Amino acid sequence: MSRTAIPRLIDSVGKTISIKETPFAIGGEGKIHEVLDDPTVVAKLYTSPQSRERSEKLRAMAELVTPDLLKIAAWPTATLHEKPGGPVAGILMPKIVGFKEIHHLYSVAQRKKDYPEANWRFLTCAALNSSIAFEKVHRHGHVVGDVNQKNVLVSSKALVQFVDCDSFQLRARNGVVYRCLVGVPEYTPPRASREVFSGRRPQRQS
Repeated sequence: MSRTAIPRLIDSVGKTISIKETPFAIGGEGKIHEVLDDPTVVAKLYTSPQSRERSEKLRAMAELVTPDLLKIAAWPTATLHEKPGGPVAGILMPKIVGFKEIHHLYSVAQRKKDYPEANWRFLTCAALNSSIAFEKVHRHGHVVGDVNQKNVLVSSKALVQFVDCDSFQLRARNGVVYRCLVGVPEYTPPRASREVFSGRRPQRQS
């Protein structure tokens, strides 16, 4: 599919999704586009074809979405396809507004600019909310494997949201575990780092 002339897409329940042609954000795996008919969600389109296993994981994530997860994460709500039954081209997920990456908060210089009213009470509340968000994901049987300073966001009210959730370790309803294959060395336990950053692929477990 051409990324300069994006046609209408079909989501996993057969609904036609129209998106803006120009992305408003670009990441390592794909581009983020606004959805024309629904300002509360965005579409992430992958720049490379997804493997069969990754496509299975994305479908499983969309099936496992809950209101509880959506309170703390931009969790995939549907897969996107160029045609009904076609390969996974992307995902739909909630649009996160009014949040900044957590390093804007823990960096003193950046905090003075982006969170001028933040005091110790605010920092403690943000830390507590971050812990609660991690616990909620883990309580559902999943793992925030790719912990880093860019996928944890904090609002001006110290609320926390996760993004890039498609990198999380996921436990599907049939018991299959889709491992997290990426990470940042500074936030990855040494034992896991040896596998994640040595090029050895973690094993898929059922």
